[in-house]
Amino acid sequence: MLELVSKRAQVVENVYQVYTYVERGSKQQKDFAISLLKGGWVFVAEQVAGEIMFAPSKFVGYVGNSDILYPQNREMGADGRETNVILGKIYGREITHPGLKDHFRAYLNKYGISRNYETDKTIRFHF
Repeated sequence: MLELVSKRAQVVENVYQVYTYVERGSKQQKDFAISLLKGGWVFVAEQVAGEIMFAPSKFVGYVGNSDILYPQNREMGADGRETNVILGKIYGREITHPGLKDHFRAYLNKYGISRNYETDKTIRFHF
């Protein structure tokens, strides 16, 4: 069942979930998290335990999302556009911020994830 987040704490849980997958998940969970981080255009950035962590809006916008629920939600019509709307209500408008993009690059590099930053100029963040 699709349930959009309504509180920042729910978003933070999902951001941390992606971090947990990429940091110490199974191979399948790591691959899943890496595919999310490679493919998103709008990300949530949250500072957790002194580190800025990132996760795509299309993942964090649904309550209790996981590597199991995400594909099911997509089959049920989950859409990044609706998560961007709800995240906008929680965080305010999306921002493009060079310093945040530098943190994003460093975060991805830490896990060996590469993106084409020339074509990723339009990446935006909720922070």
